[in-house]
Amino acid sequence: MRTQIRSIRFFGLAAAASMLLGYDAAAAPRLPGFFTDNMVLQRDREVPVWGWSDAGEAVEVAFAGQIAETLADASGAWRVVLPPMPANAVGNQFSVSSKSQPQVAPIALTNVLVGDVWICSGQSNMELTLGRVKDAKEEIAAADYPLIRHMKVQKATADLPLADLKSAWQTSTPATAGGFTAVGYFFARHLHQELGVPIGLIGSNWGGTKIEPWTPPEGFRGVPELAAIAAVVDAALPATEAGRMAYKKAIGEMREWIPLAEANVEKGQNPPPMPELPSLGSGNKEPTLIYNAMIHPLIPFAIRGASGTRVSQTGARAFRTITRSRRSLAAGASFGARATSPSISCS
Repeated sequence: MRTQIRSIRFFGLAAAASMLLGYDAAAAPRLPGFFTDNMVLQRDREVPVWGWSDAGEAVEVAFAGQIAETLADASGAWRVVLPPMPANAVGNQFSVSSKSQPQVAPIALTNVLVGDVWICSGQSNMELTLGRVKDAKEEIAAADYPLIRHMKVQKATADLPLADLKSAWQTSTPATAGGFTAVGYFFARHLHQELGVPIGLIGSNWGGTKIEPWTPPEGFRGVPELAAIAAVVDAALPATEAGRMAYKKAIGEMREWIPLAEANVEKGQNPPPMPELPSLGSGNKEPTLIYNAMIHPLIPFAIRGASGTRVSQTGARAFRTITRSRRSLAAGASFGARATSPSISCS
């Protein structure tokens, strides 16, 4: 059974690596899985739009009179940047088409708005839904706000940073709002009433979690007190020297294991235990694992800022770490972009 579990993990890692490549070799252009109908794009800032296609494919993105074109790189990844746009409460169509394959039907998203987008992160206080608050029945009945939208990130962990996640934007109505983050909903309602602009909420939260699994490797490297955790994280990442050495060692052990396993199987015997690849563990408590699956795929989606409730590990060290993580997202760190004054709101 142990060998079977290791085998599953090995092939699971291969699948994750394929996801990091981010495209199906024969596919028409596609967007991240959370670009859907009813989406809200960030106002007054450049808006990155990205996806995957065939290598060298000409891709066109069109929205609200803006058109941007690019070519997919050798790996099939593509990215354009729409210029800053003012708030727009009128739903527009957002389309992505292939100029290289005009016979392929374009992606057409509907009812897309421009306003302020907020990440709603944290643990149980932020995860608590509107359907569980005091006077929930009355609050839900009054939740008819077509310009407030919510997108829920499903709970997941990953050894390595993922490139994509699937979700869907929902408009706030009495039929949907009961599943929204309650803290985020009241926050959005206040902002919408004060500012008069559409508000988008990205609910990426998980009750009972510490700060470490939400933090990217850079967050640990930048805090001297967390150097020990940074070393453990780096040893499991093939992008670092320590990680490369660990992976090469594990791959070498696998090469030695294969003929032994084949020989045992030919004899009708169980193969020896499969060597393990570098790993930070499993579950939702190990460093970076939630960030890899629930935050990294969102980068570099343009946002106004992040709103979070206190996590279980408090103190200046923890606050500095999670703040760096959220600022990295607000700044679109994966593409080296620098946003102006990303907002951080914590309670």
